[in-house]
Amino acid sequence: MDKNAIPLLSRLASEGKTTEYLLWFGSMGRFDRNSRTDATYFASLLAHAGVSFATLGEEESDTADEIRYSGDEYSFEICARRNIATIGKYGISKIITPCPHSYTAFKNYYPAFGGHYHVWHHSQFLLKLIEDGRIKPRPVLSGKKVTYHDPCRLSRAGITDAPREIIRLLGGELLPVKHDGKNSMCCGGGSYLSSTDIPQKVAYMRLCELTAAGAETIITSCPVCRSMLSSSGGTTMSQTAVTDICRLIQPE
Repeated sequence: MDKNAIPLLSRLASEGKTTEYLLWFGSMGRFDRNSRTDATYFASLLAHAGVSFATLGEEESDTADEIRYSGDEYSFEICARRNIATIGKYGISKIITPCPHSYTAFKNYYPAFGGHYHVWHHSQFLLKLIEDGRIKPRPVLSGKKVTYHDPCRLSRAGITDAPREIIRLLGGELLPVKHDGKNSMCCGGGSYLSSTDIPQKVAYMRLCELTAAGAETIITSCPVCRSMLSSSGGTTMSQTAVTDICRLIQPE
């Protein structure tokens, strides 16, 4: 699906139409080329499953999750209230996002400012679509050894089973790693130290841990994690692919 073909809430509203779900791309999904490709592919899966959804397009703004974590509560509140007002124009109460940072903000912090939503991370929603029979994925991981990197925001929120169940349904052999689940190691992208080499060092340490298991593919469900692990320098040496879990869903 081309990004331009994804339904826009503003266009639907101008035609007197509405939708059930808001697909929130997140900042990486909007501005990082590879993450945008992943998010657009996820949108194509929603369309394939017949899900009623649309995006905000240029109206989407940063959820400011990382601003809050940096301690700037004032700026976070400004961003949160702006997003709540924008979403409120369209009467949307259900949000799906491939971004764990956006998921955390909508789920845990926006209610304090009146933003009450039903929120799904894309790994949760994909599993729901598979279990409901709306997507019948090919067993693309059959006979393959893989590892899964738990994103910090998801694992600390208790979302660890859905991605693993998808991997199982795709036929993959999930290899254990030293730090996983709620004890997962950060990819380095959440360090707020982009002006130093610390994020890349952390990413390389995590990549070494993941590749030590001997997997052919590293799977994650966060655009920040995928980007950090792909660009840490170790991927070239290990020849291990890093992919978002949605890209493994290939409907029959």
